[in-house]
Amino acid sequence: MRFIKSFVDFGDICQREVRRLVFVILLLFAVLIAGCSTKPQVITNVEYKEVLVPVKCQVKLPPKPTFNELDLKTAKDIAKYYQESEILLKECIGD
Repeated sequence: MRFIKSFVDFGDICQREVRRLVFVILLLFAVLIAGCSTKPQVITNVEYKEVLVPVKCQVKLPPKPTFNELDLKTAKDIAKYYQESEILLKECIGD
């Protein structure tokens, strides 16, 4: 108990010096905290990239023929239909 009293006893230190010491400590603490408050500079890089935009194709497709298993002419008509459709759609994409 004596040790604590002797440690806490500020009899020889005047109150003005204690206030000065506390002020200096608080000032140093404020300076340290202020150093953390600045935000880092954000660096933004703008990169332009070409993007292909889909465009609606204005093609009128021919009517699709019906398939009959007994008639081979319908198979030929369906093959012709798909060939014509492919040509029209290739024109649309520029191929």
